[in-house]
Amino acid sequence: MKNKIAMTILCGIITGKTIFAVGGVELLTNTTVGAIGNTVMQTSISAESVFYNPAATSFLENGDYFYVGSYLAGIDYKMEVGNIDLESTTPQIIPSFSYVMKNNRQSYYFGLGLNGQGGKLKIDNNIPFLENMEATIIHGGLNFGVSYLLSDNLSVSFGGVGNYSKIELTGNLGDNSIKNTKDSKSLTFETGIFYRATEKLSFSGKYLNRTKQDYGGYLAGMVSLGTSYKLTEKDQINMGYNIILEENDYSNSYEYAVSLERQINFKLSLSLGYMYSDRGSNRDGIYTFTELSSHQVGFGGEYSIKENMVLGFGVGLIDYKEKSSKLFNSDVKSTRSEKIVGLSLNVKL
Repeated sequence: MKNKIAMTILCGIITGKTIFAVGGVELLTNTTVGAIGNTVMQTSISAESVFYNPAATSFLENGDYFYVGSYLAGIDYKMEVGNIDLESTTPQIIPSFSYVMKNNRQSYYFGLGLNGQGGKLKIDNNIPFLENMEATIIHGGLNFGVSYLLSDNLSVSFGGVGNYSKIELTGNLGDNSIKNTKDSKSLTFETGIFYRATEKLSFSGKYLNRTKQDYGGYLAGMVSLGTSYKLTEKDQINMGYNIILEENDYSNSYEYAVSLERQINFKLSLSLGYMYSDRGSNRDGIYTFTELSSHQVGFGGEYSIKENMVLGFGVGLIDYKEKSSKLFNSDVKSTRSEKIVGLSLNVKL
């Protein structure tokens, strides 16, 4: 009897509306390769700043900047309902690209990346009549706008974020094929501020507005804060704090991050970072893969191939907390972990 109830619940999750509930828990805040080793990208001044605080791009030297990068995430997802489980170990590739044109006091920026967690997952399960299950969860983002230096120490940015979301689940339920698909196109705004208080101390702030999805719910907004301080000529400490603004059915999530950067020589710099993500709670009663708190540790760096060309690299681990709940007297348990490695290239023209 317990297994029958569990299978009924599981089929409801798969074919019903629950899987399409999108709260801020879907937000991805480590879009680029640099964020693997440096979890506090809010204070970074580079072409990657397009995704974390575009106002920082105003402090680049005049010129055109290109960034392209990708990281591979080896994942292990598992959800258990009673004696039945769903599991996926499909590796994911997360690409990103950005361009910045800095001209005197203003900079114009453009970026392409993933705004939300997800990917294309082949889901294994131990239910005899449920086969060939695949889930696709995509939140592709387009960042664009302008940043302007109000003074030598203060800049602001104004821009938009376009988003294409697609959530689909396919498979075979006995002799019948199942396909549940929903997608959405949306546009929202973001604004940022960057302040260099002294030669050693900087502050960063960004606000991203929530985005209404066509299929219901919101892609989360965010308030992102950061600060950096140069301990020595070669060492810098960074601290960051993100408030992820959930939709009404969720409590807000929070992220706390710290990173250290060290300039080894004029060609090589290294970074070490840690982030804790507190996903809060939700009212669904089902804890899916994106609704788990996590610890992230990473190591990375940059190496100057040429004066205008920098290679970035990073390796890291994200360990998610196990979460359990009760639904119709059945235990629901979710676990997740990821190993990540990435490479990037920054070029100044």
